[in-house]
Amino acid sequence: GNHKYYFQTDQFTDQEVLMEGDPCTVTENDFVNRFVFVDGDTDAGAYCWESCNICANDGMITLSVDMAGFTGTADSVFLAGGFNGWNNMANKMDDSDGDGVFTITVNMPAGLNEYKFVANGTDDGWESFADVVDGCTYTETGEFVNRAVIVDGNAALNVVCYNSCDECDGV
Repeated sequence: GNHKYYFQTDQFTDQEVLMEGDPCTVTENDFVNRFVFVDGDTDAGAYCWESCNICANDGMITLSVDMAGFTGTADSVFLAGGFNGWNNMANKMDDSDGDGVFTITVNMPAGLNEYKFVANGTDDGWESFADVVDGCTYTETGEFVNRAVIVDGNAALNVVCYNSCDECDGV
């Protein structure tokens, strides 16, 4: 049958306040509670506090780019994205072994994160994608096509070639 519930902490030191009309709630006598219908084994989901959204986890994401696809000299490579305000000099990548593959591990918030690699941190070093490639790039407005990753915990992404969704030839 139907069951109402909500989350609280520390023996009711704090309790969540839900919004009337949210899809996971039911309102009765001015009380807004979560609800679930149980007709056997039921997983109600891992909801975020005061939300009908299933929680995802921030993550330490490791990204690597092979600069063999860059025409020119890449003395340094930076990672820019929504997680750092698209700052083309905020996150310098490492190539301490000199093989032309630059790597970085950054904390990204849960959910969709857009990013690009920036050769030498300069305006003309930004990657440029013409089209959306399923599972690699994304555009919200159609104006900019960016790399994309959905974050739900720690992950290490495959090495990609600069300005490509694939590995460089010969890798």
